[in-house]
Parts: sequence; structure tokens; C-alpha cells
Amino acid sequence: MLGTNVFAYYDISVVNDDGATIYYQWNKNKTELYVANKSTWSPENSYSGNIVIPQTVEYQGQLYPVTGISEKTFYKCKDLTSVTIPNGVVSIGEEAFYDCNALTSVIIPNSIATIGKYAFEFCNALKSIILPSSVNYMVLHRNGVIPASCRASRRSLK
Repeated sequence: MLGTNVFAYYDISVVNDDGATIYYQWNKNKTELYVANKSTWSPENSYSGNIVIPQTVEYQGQLYPVTGISEKTFYKCKDLTSVTIPNGVVSIGEEAFYDCNALTSVIIPNSIATIGKYAFEFCNALKSIILPSSVNYMVLHRNGVIPASCRASRRSLK
């Protein structure tokens, strides 16, 4: 099921096979999609449970790659427990998972090149993040991306 809304933070919405609705923004050329939040006015709680982000989205008969997670996408989603990020996503925006209290672990694919400031700030249940070698671990700590409660480790993900 697809939807559009010109007054929201997202351009289209798609219901996955598992029944979860995911909201997306287009890039400038409308050739790629970024996962987005439902609304800029009240971004809290647009997502809950286990979210699986697809590698591609079919819209109007065409497949589009999902290449990013926009800033504040999962902002204050108190009931979000896990997010599966597919290979092909290259960026995670600032405050993308800010204050997601139920989020317990994140595995970041090798395709990730950048993670915005405070992306996982106040994710108090988050105990581990597995980082690909492509992400600079020290920059993440210095910019507040990895919360103090979290143990980050590196490994090659294939």
C-alpha cells in the first residue's frame, strides 16, 4: 500500500510485507529514497516494534534504492525495539534514533559511511553497536553518536 502526503515530513509511505508502514523522502533527483519520520510537528512514536528497512522500494512500478536514514527518523520512538538496516544505506542522520529507550542493539552494514551527531543519544537500553571498519570509531565518540551506556565494537559484516 502506497501513500503520499504533501503536508508531512515524508513524500511516500509503503506498508511492508510484515504490516509495518515505513515513510520515505525522495532525494533531489527522485532516484533514491531515505527513510523518514511521519511528521515534523510531532515526530515521536511514528515507529514501534521491529522495523526491517528494505533495500529497495517499489513505487509506481519502479524500484528505488533506499540509501539513507534521515535526521530524527526514529526520534523518541519509545516502543522501537530493533531496526534492521540493509546494505546500501550509506548515511544515518543526526538524532536518527534519539531517545529510543527500548532499542537494544544495532548492527550497522558495511555500506554506512556517515553517522550524524547524537544519532543514538539517550538510547539507554542500547548495550552494543557493531560498527563496520568504514566508520571512524573515535569520531563517533567525540561527536556524541555512541552513548556512554553502550559498548561499541568493530567487525566486518558481509
